[in-house]
Amino acid sequence: MGKALIDDSIINKNGKLTMEEYEVVKQHSLYSYNMTRKILDEYSELSGIAEVIKYHHERYDGQGYPEGLKEKEIPFYSCIISICDAVDAMLSERPYKKRYSVQKVIRELQINRGKQFHPKLVDVMIDMLSKVQNEYKSLLDSHLSLCHLMVNYEEDVYIFEGILTKNGNYYIFSPNDEIKAAKIELGKIISCEMAVKDSTTVFDYKIKIADIKDNKFYISSIELEESPDGFNLLWNLEGILYLPIANHEMSVNILQIGGDQLRFSSDESDIFGSLKNKMLRLDILFSDYTVDITGTISKTYKLGHRYYCDFQYRNIPDFKRDKIFRQLFKKQIELRKMCSANKNPLN
Repeated sequence: MGKALIDDSIINKNGKLTMEEYEVVKQHSLYSYNMTRKILDEYSELSGIAEVIKYHHERYDGQGYPEGLKEKEIPFYSCIISICDAVDAMLSERPYKKRYSVQKVIRELQINRGKQFHPKLVDVMIDMLSKVQNEYKSLLDSHLSLCHLMVNYEEDVYIFEGILTKNGNYYIFSPNDEIKAAKIELGKIISCEMAVKDSTTVFDYKIKIADIKDNKFYISSIELEESPDGFNLLWNLEGILYLPIANHEMSVNILQIGGDQLRFSSDESDIFGSLKNKMLRLDILFSDYTVDITGTISKTYKLGHRYYCDFQYRNIPDFKRDKIFRQLFKKQIELRKMCSANKNPLN
């Protein structure tokens, strides 16, 4: 929140900050503290939140800011925000760096255990990241996975539906359309992406194709592509997509939603390819109100009989984005209550 008061030229700088610029950026935790304290001052039940925000850039070894607190001097909730903020930053694309892989994030956490981060929280975070990695790996290592391969040439994109299998150190993608696959030349490929479906959602991967034999793609490297949206939830919501055809609308299932984009599915006919990058309106039907947003379809997959689309928000006012975030927070609280109830069934 306090970064809103920092000059955009510093926040979005494509390169390392100077010492003077870094000192300016460090003020954002105090700006956030003062803004939050004024907003929440009349709510006694929320007392302490401003203090937590103020110290979320302190380090466990005392080398942080704004006051150089260390170990137990730092509020524990500030330590939680600190490690979550750092992991989110490492997994996100920034003007000055590329997104880290999960394995590289785990190595950074191990290096900074007891230095930048609370040692117990490092152990918890590594455990959580490792479990997620294992879930994605088990999905890929299943005997057969329905998936969708996108092969990017310099001026064209080839899209294939097919089956992914594992054979030794390689994954093998067998496309349904072998005639179209025969046209692919390995030397002309710029990049490749793959989407793999489990029972509830679709996961995106960056891949490297080592060879093409008998119209099959031999994949030597496969890496999960983390969502660029810092805060999103798997969900099951209804939505209505308004098409640029007179008085035509389509019901869709919203599977994942965040502050900048969402993913929906539909079993309607294949019209999504023609809608890519066109401005569309979509209504999100939350239980207590509807939020209508505009945006564009950035990716489309056909897995089985259903179509999956990534919908990027465009030109939506802040009050609508705030409504979405309120629903995300509400859902998060509901999920936590459900987890607590399951852990304490007698309460």
